[in-house]
Amino acid sequence: MAVMMGSSTAISGVITGTVVNAYAKTQSKVTKAELSKEKTKITLTVTGTLEKAGNPVAGDFTLSGSDANSKTVTGVEVSGQTITLTLDGAVNGATDLKLNYTDSSSGANTIKIDSEVLSLSNLAITAKSNQNTTQSKVTKAELSKEKTKIT
Repeated sequence: MAVMMGSSTAISGVITGTVVNAYAKTQSKVTKAELSKEKTKITLTVTGTLEKAGNPVAGDFTLSGSDANSKTVTGVEVSGQTITLTLDGAVNGATDLKLNYTDSSSGANTIKIDSEVLSLSNLAITAKSNQNTTQSKVTKAELSKEKTKIT
């Protein structure tokens, strides 16, 4: 059975009682999809073994949603557990920003997670947190005689 998902087709079916969904298998291994503060890069963090064959095609990634601002992916970098996508300019934000990926090279220039070709359909992108990640250093802590205050 073929099901249309946005501009892509997901192939799913039942094989000996097991439901197979080509998108869910690798998309569920993407644990984080963040837009940079500059809104010009998207970083995907994955679980499992990340591998690339050849040079993944930037045009195989597409953005959708009202925040996409007609921007396209111009660069793909695969390293360790991350995939970093460079955009041709800043998107509007990550309130309504989705990422899609379908390999057009029949595996010659693709990205795999645990030996499965990556497939993404309407993966929601989140804005990178603006929280201050620097922690104050505690140099001394004392408990009061009443044991009710720490100073």
